[in-house]
Amino acid sequence: FYLKQFMQITHISNSFISVKINKSIIACDPWVGTTEDNAWLAYPFYKNGKNILNNIKPDFIYISHLHGDHFDPGTLLKYKKKETKIIIKKFPNSRLKNKIKKIGFKNILECIEWKKISLNKDISICIVPQMSSNTNQIEEQISYDLDTSILIQSNITKEVFFNNVDNPLSTNDLKIVKKKTQTI
Repeated sequence: FYLKQFMQITHISNSFISVKINKSIIACDPWVGTTEDNAWLAYPFYKNGKNILNNIKPDFIYISHLHGDHFDPGTLLKYKKKETKIIIKKFPNSRLKNKIKKIGFKNILECIEWKKISLNKDISICIVPQMSSNTNQIEEQISYDLDTSILIQSNITKEVFFNNVDNPLSTNDLKIVKKKTQTI
């Protein structure tokens, strides 16, 4: 008797979600409370919110970019399992990687954009880069490389979840993402 394992997606706050496939969990952009500069406030409020990762116990943590409502040192500092694999894009500079290392995480997987990576028997991922600076396909003068999104695939059911967060993808960019979901 085979019981099909579906993807379980839980929204916690802002862009902070967890995706559970079989017994594996990936947490994305863990942040609750306020940012270090108090520029943002997460809702809903959680009592002992900074300890929330210890309750979720993710096998992997994905950080999309450096903004305080996606990369929160306070939440990451409270997480006890510093050997947990942190997933980020391989950016041209190492600012995000260095900040994660400073918190105590050493197991950092820098992913090349658009390359499918099997994390374990349950989960594969693919990092979607920032392709535009805006969603309206307005011509741009500056090349941006600040943000990412992630495709998360169940290796069991082949379901794909697209977690876009702040990445300003145009309609044409989204067509590229859709095409990619059919090939991972």
